[in-house]
Amino acid sequence: MSIFAIVHLIHFMFLATNVCLNEIPLEIPKVIGGALAYLMIVVAPLKFNQLSKTLQVIYFYYVSLVMILTYVARIKGDFKGAEPFWFHYVAFSILLLFCMSFGFELYQQFKKKPLH
Repeated sequence: MSIFAIVHLIHFMFLATNVCLNEIPLEIPKVIGGALAYLMIVVAPLKFNQLSKTLQVIYFYYVSLVMILTYVARIKGDFKGAEPFWFHYVAFSILLLFCMSFGFELYQQFKKKPLH
């Protein structure tokens, strides 16, 4: 298992501990969406190269969307226990730039050879 997956498992444990200790109410749709993203992140190092290119793209953009929505919630002040901070704006911007850059690269590849 890659260090990426291990670090995210540790992060998940910290997140779960924070939720429990601070008695943060959970919103079921957000929990399901976030849990799916964590599961995908942990399984990806084991199965990623076995996935079709289409599923790899779906993985990338789904996990990115969950991260983006997390930063949006922090920026809006909707994230209990985390006040809006300049870092959230920077991280949000960088994440958007990476997603757009990746999308542009995919578009360039699609022009040469369709995704299969």
